[in-house]
Amino acid sequence: MNTSKIIRAWHFSKGTLGYDDNRPIIQGLSLACEPDKIGLCNYGFHASLDIRDALRYAPNDTTTISLVELGGSIIEDDGKCVASIRRHLAVANCERTLHEFAIWCAEQALALIDVPDPRSLETLAVKRRWLDGNATDEELADARNDPGTATWLATEDTVMDASGDKARAAAWNAASNAAWAAAWVAAQGTAMDTSGDKARAAGWAAVLATQSEQLESMIRALPEFQEAIV
Repeated sequence: MNTSKIIRAWHFSKGTLGYDDNRPIIQGLSLACEPDKIGLCNYGFHASLDIRDALRYAPNDTTTISLVELGGSIIEDDGKCVASIRRHLAVANCERTLHEFAIWCAEQALALIDVPDPRSLETLAVKRRWLDGNATDEELADARNDPGTATWLATEDTVMDASGDKARAAAWNAASNAAWAAAWVAAQGTAMDTSGDKARAAGWAAVLATQSEQLESMIRALPEFQEAIV
C-alpha cells in the first residue's frame, strides 16, 4: 500500500457513482473514504493507469470517461488501482468516442487483408452514418447481421462488434479482436514454435499499446478535456 504519491488514471462510469451512491460524476468531484479499509474490487475508489485497462473494467452501460487523480492510500494491481482519495480532473460523455474507437479498431483489422470484403467496409460506413443520424437502427442491424459482412480471422467479430449499439461492448470487443488478429498475422512470418509465440506476443503488445494511445488521444480531444487543460 502506497500513501505518499499521487497517480493520474482513467475511470469509466455510467455518469454516476456506484454501490447505491448515485451522485453525478462531474469535473472537480472529490471523494474520500477510510484508508485502512480499501481493497481491490471491495472498498475504495478504483481507476486504471492505462485507458484500455479502464475500458476492460467499465460497466456495460458506460457513458462517461474521467481523468482522475488518486491519492491517500493506494493499492496497485495489474490493470487496476484502488485508492482512498479520488478527484475527477476532467469528465466527458464518451459514448460516441467509444463507437468511433470501435470503428478504428475494425479498420485496423481490415487493413491486414490485401483485399477486404466490400461488405465489411460497407458495414463500417453504415455505422458512421448511424453515428451521424443518417442511418436508422434497422439499417445498422441489417448491416451487422449480413452473413457476408466479414470473412477472415477475427475480422468478422471485429466488424460485427464495431456495428453494435452498446458503446462499451463495441469498443472493448472490437479492440480485443483486432489485437488478436494483428498478433496472429505477426506470428505467420515465423516458424510456429517458440519464435512464432514470441512474434505473436510482440505483435499483441504492440497493438495494445497503439490502441491505448489512440483511445487516449481521442478522449483528450473532447471539448470537455480541452477546457479542463489536463
